[in-house]
Amino acid sequence: MKRSLLQRTLCVAGAAAAATTTLALAAPAAHAVPVPVVVAAGGSDTTQDVMGDILAGANGTTVTYNGNQYTVTARNIPAYPLSAVSVPGDANCPTTSWTKDPLAPSGSTTPTKGISPFGSGAGRDYLNFEENTAPAGEKGCIDIARSSSGKRTTGTTNGTDGAQFEYFAYGLDAVSWASTSLKAPSTLTLAQIQGIYNCSITNWDQVGGTSGPIVPYLPQPGSGTRSFFISAFLGGVTPSASCVPSSKEIEENQGQTVAAADIDKAILPYSAGLWDYQQSNKANPTIDKRNGAKLGGYTTGAGSPVKANPAQWVAGDNQYELATPALVSFLGLPASYAVVSEVNVKTATPGFNANTDYNGIRYIYNVINKAAPTAVYESAKALVGFDTVGGAGAFKSPLCNGDNAGSIQSFGLATLDTSNPNSLNPTASTCRKV
Repeated sequence: MKRSLLQRTLCVAGAAAAATTTLALAAPAAHAVPVPVVVAAGGSDTTQDVMGDILAGANGTTVTYNGNQYTVTARNIPAYPLSAVSVPGDANCPTTSWTKDPLAPSGSTTPTKGISPFGSGAGRDYLNFEENTAPAGEKGCIDIARSSSGKRTTGTTNGTDGAQFEYFAYGLDAVSWASTSLKAPSTLTLAQIQGIYNCSITNWDQVGGTSGPIVPYLPQPGSGTRSFFISAFLGGVTPSASCVPSSKEIEENQGQTVAAADIDKAILPYSAGLWDYQQSNKANPTIDKRNGAKLGGYTTGAGSPVKANPAQWVAGDNQYELATPALVSFLGLPASYAVVSEVNVKTATPGFNANTDYNGIRYIYNVINKAAPTAVYESAKALVGFDTVGGAGAFKSPLCNGDNAGSIQSFGLATLDTSNPNSLNPTASTCRKV
């Protein structure tokens, strides 16, 4: 995916700032001897491609954390691999061939070595399994859980986080709705989205579209996009099985899995960043999985309404990009269109306010586990994390000092800068520890 002139300009500036930061880091200890370690990531479908690119760049490099050096073999395991993915072994996990979950899209109930974690929830469940259940020598098979949704409650079972999980946000995405139907309108209100997903609204003409039935779809259980959509747009209420049966639960961000009979009826949650990336690669059917699904906009409450789509067309580059403040200014659009902003990210209660907030803006995360073996934790932290201790001289991984800004943007997502409006671990980092 090509980047716009604005993105390329920001990338150059970010890379220059990152280079300055890198030079400021302390040199590795002279006595440090690199330890070989395999770092594998699994989980979210939304972020698997961008993390695949980032980890490919890290493969074979030597990283330093806490005075310890590690020579990294990096592997990214797809959420639903079409063929087996072999990950070499190390002291913390034997050589493993990872295959797709045979129970997808519903997902396996128990994390199992060799079954790829299918979605954000499954990736984090695997980290929790390693902390609490996995035998010795298998506590580092998944070292980084890709996640497109935030923290869960702490516990020891599926659906909960380990006591020492660390979440590092490294970019922004937007979740909206999309439809494969030509009868759908261009925008919906929060009340209309909720009405569709509780089946009190069943026809497109009830929401400003052309007459025709609506069939709501959801991503598969365990999907970060699913849990985020339910939280952000449905008030935390999961649709009933009578409204959205399991047969309408499909792999996230894929219009091509909508049933043929529902093409002119379906509505489904969609990552705007991934939609952008797929649209920009529409000539490649292995990337573009939209099946004609168009991304819809969202209108906030009546007080001071914002009617905007989280993706805006950039004519000079012939592609859509996330509607960040920088892009909206660059395009000369009203400031109210700049909905993909950290100020719209909600990380805690009271959460979303339909009258004032543009719902659907989220961080994307990598999750690591401090309870993992030292080599697992430190090498993963050196790749995707940062430390706040030490002010401007604090440790920052390449992902958190701006080095990987180009990769993040190339996959349709928005980068973070060092301004940190949500005051999460203030430090000169392009990540947030949430």
